[in-house]
Amino acid sequence: MSALPPLSPPQLHVLQSLLVAGHRPIQFRPGSLVRWGLAFALLALTTDPLLRALGLDGQAALQAGVAMLWLGGGLAATAALDWCANQSAARQADETLPFVQTQVSKVWWLLLATGVVYTGSTIVFGGAYQVYMVWLALVGLGLFLHGLFAHELVEWAGAGIFLLAILVLASNLPSGWHRPLVISTAGLGMPLLGALLHWRVVPRPHTGRLFACVAIVLAASVLPALLAVQWSMRANIPSDIPAWSQQEVQRRLQQPGASWPHYLALHVAAGTPISLQLDIQGNVLRNSGEASALAYTMAQDLDLLLIDGKFSHYARRAGEDWQNQDQWLRITRLDFIPDLGQASGLHIHSQAQVELGGLPQ
Repeated sequence: MSALPPLSPPQLHVLQSLLVAGHRPIQFRPGSLVRWGLAFALLALTTDPLLRALGLDGQAALQAGVAMLWLGGGLAATAALDWCANQSAARQADETLPFVQTQVSKVWWLLLATGVVYTGSTIVFGGAYQVYMVWLALVGLGLFLHGLFAHELVEWAGAGIFLLAILVLASNLPSGWHRPLVISTAGLGMPLLGALLHWRVVPRPHTGRLFACVAIVLAASVLPALLAVQWSMRANIPSDIPAWSQQEVQRRLQQPGASWPHYLALHVAAGTPISLQLDIQGNVLRNSGEASALAYTMAQDLDLLLIDGKFSHYARRAGEDWQNQDQWLRITRLDFIPDLGQASGLHIHSQAQVELGGLPQ
């Protein structure tokens, strides 16, 4: 019996492509990544400003309802548009959508519905500082699931986005990073991933090229967010702001005709005594009417930014840039330890760790 002739490299490539197509039956179209990415970026840009514009402070249930309606409506519209576009593209190519693609799409929609419900629950029960990274992890998980049955590049890019979200949460990166990172990943990273699929930069299994493409997508997601955060920290704050101590502020303002400069840095030196007054409220404790002030000292030099004589949310440490305390100041630990040795009542020892975080300079 004569041996079969050896297959040529083009023939081997055809057979390999057929095997890959059999294992990955979904035709994941690049337009889907563009549509979903722009939708995520638009919702991340508009949801917080919408809630602030409506003036719903203190109305957690109403805030949660508006946020869920806004997010759910936007994602439902995007899902309908994407489904119709995929159906139209399949008809033009004289194809039908595979059964696996229909089922994976249902799981994708379920992940997005989970994100909508989670967003509403964080507004009511707390934990909203995690919401952007949870959304990013859900998107990465959905892309990974699609990639398992479609393109290997989508699979690994989804895994990279999922791990990026977990890494940000695990590293305790300040919450001021989270929103720009989601906007950058959705608005730039996902459309770039769609462009790489359209250009077929990985037409056959090639590990080095595959990971290079994933690295490009992650770089396009992280670097613009880094630039946006750095720019927001420096935006509209001049570099030549005068720094005065409290005594110097009092002395200068006592002069005739003195007025507050537009920008002023109040310098608080290390060792300065600080009187900290706490106002604790909730369903467990209520204020007894007695002012509770605690005496502390500053552990390091700190500048507080005053604009027209009013404190802003910006502060800076010695040798560093201005940081927005709304995004960087956080309590990382709070413990309550009751002392049962009191004759009457309870003496509770509370320990909190307050940090002004940020990137090292």
